[in-house]
Amino acid sequence: MPKSSVVCVVLGVMTIALWSGAGSVRAASHADMAEQGPAKPPLPAIDSLQLEPATLSLANLRDGRRVLVWGVAADGRKFDLTADAVFSTDSKNLTIDKENYIYPAAAGEGAVNVTAGGKQATLSVKMAGAENPKIRFVRDVEPILAQVGCNAGTCHGALHGKNGFKLSLRGYDPAFDYEVLVHDLQGRRVNRVQPEMSLMLLKPTGAVPHEGRTVIKPDSRNYGMIVQWIKEGANFDPDAAGAKAAERSIQLLLEEGLEVRIMELDGGLDPDEYCKERGADAYQERLNGAKGYFHWLADRARSQYDLRTTEGRVAVLKFLVPAVQRIPDRLERMQIAIEVAGYVGVDQANQGVVLDAFKKSVADSKEPMRQPAEVARADEKGLINVLLSDLEGRGALVAELEPIEILQRVAMRRIFQAVLAVHAAGLPLDYEAVNSRLEDADQNLLAATMMSGDAEGHDFTLEFGIQCLESLRRSDNLHRRQELKTRMKEAERTGNMPEWTRLAQELQRLERRTHPAGA
Repeated sequence: MPKSSVVCVVLGVMTIALWSGAGSVRAASHADMAEQGPAKPPLPAIDSLQLEPATLSLANLRDGRRVLVWGVAADGRKFDLTADAVFSTDSKNLTIDKENYIYPAAAGEGAVNVTAGGKQATLSVKMAGAENPKIRFVRDVEPILAQVGCNAGTCHGALHGKNGFKLSLRGYDPAFDYEVLVHDLQGRRVNRVQPEMSLMLLKPTGAVPHEGRTVIKPDSRNYGMIVQWIKEGANFDPDAAGAKAAERSIQLLLEEGLEVRIMELDGGLDPDEYCKERGADAYQERLNGAKGYFHWLADRARSQYDLRTTEGRVAVLKFLVPAVQRIPDRLERMQIAIEVAGYVGVDQANQGVVLDAFKKSVADSKEPMRQPAEVARADEKGLINVLLSDLEGRGALVAELEPIEILQRVAMRRIFQAVLAVHAAGLPLDYEAVNSRLEDADQNLLAATMMSGDAEGHDFTLEFGIQCLESLRRSDNLHRRQELKTRMKEAERTGNMPEWTRLAQELQRLERRTHPAGA
């Protein structure tokens, strides 16, 4: 081969290599630019730093917080310097991780030094305690899934999920999310033996193919939180949010006609923890003794009321009405109503009127209680509930009833008359004593009132009874003023001036009592 050809080939190879290398450099340069984003505009001179929040209060060793660092220019403009800020501390009871989360190491007080834009600021930190509580699914893990977008509408929070895996949208149903993460696919998403090999970590870190790309870094706080949660047993924390979500799930099962039983485990343990600590036989024994849902609800209610009194039993039934009404089948609702009423000591033999009212209230899920011909006012109902309770001092309210003329015209007038009669006879004022003096229609009205939900949001306290009494007094005064004004007009029309003067004086006295001078 001629020498020139050889040189040409070599030069060609060298040229290609150099060109390829230049291309690699260019490609890397573009990738870096894409990774770093556009260059930041130059900052003006920073006059001071402002921290948000200005101070921190940390509850325990898991309570890590970050702060926002603002650079304030001389003209008052603010610039976010958080990403460039340097955090340090000399306090022995504080630690700062590489993501600038501030954690307590011991109870007490400390300070964090913040430097940015050539300025410094000091953050005061109070540490309430040094406990190290377990990581909770609802409060700790679920927010991570929302933060990185796992349960977003474009990912597994979509209507049908993604690739066979669905989470509730933005974590609105933690109980459902826990179930699919921990128990679905034979538990493959959580590896309690090797937490780092859990599918719920391998996917978001990109260790295995994942359409959502890398959303959690293995050395991040979020990653460490999930790993620690799995190490601690991947338990579902029974907090308020989780309990409400579980109750929503129970309702779905009931609407499908399934029988639901509730098993409660002592010690705040979940099933996994209970089996580890007490054994499978103890768990099976608890399971066998689990109560039906409505009996469990009744037990919850009876812990709040005295079942030795009629008022207490009525209160329990009133608590159960909304739950029983949601059963779709009418015959099943009636059967459950009879069973739970008997469970709390209400049957046809001893309290037939109360039982009948309870059965009526759950008979029709769309219209819980047939409205009486006369509709009782909310203040009437509230006052009757207070008067027939076991509150001390309610006798003073009874003495205030007689002068109130409007009680002779309200829907519950005969019930109030029975209350006054029982009180005048010196008998104990309770449901049975008043109910025995009423006709059937008023007995039904009284039972419906005692189980009515109209006073929800108010506790039946003596103060609430006084408020109801004052409301009735105001209505009584208003009615009397209107009546006097109507009679004055009639006296004026007929030219009866002495009568008009007398009525005007009576109206004036009423106004003075209603609105005394200086009030």
